[in-house]
Amino acid sequence: MGIFISTVRPLRTILSVAVVPIFALLLGRLRRDPAALRGIGAVTLLGLALYDIYLVGPAFGAAAIGAAAVALIAIGALLAAFVAMPWAQAPLRQWRMRHGR
Repeated sequence: MGIFISTVRPLRTILSVAVVPIFALLLGRLRRDPAALRGIGAVTLLGLALYDIYLVGPAFGAAAIGAAAVALIAIGALLAAFVAMPWAQAPLRQWRMRHGR
């Protein structure tokens, strides 16, 4: 019974993180809809976060999960600050000018 339980969670995570989003992207209407793409990305990131919690939590406890959450917020803030810089936005502006968007 213990082996079955330990294989079900990773299998469920693999399905939610990898298989479902890939098959969802096979539908043309979802690929063209920015809101749907954001939703697929959010579900994928949530699944990855839950899988990481599943791996780290039992081994290191709740303090490790809290530290990982703080690190995730810090990395996200650094990424947002990086993307907000003018020199990082220049390639996006050039692409928009070329494609008329």
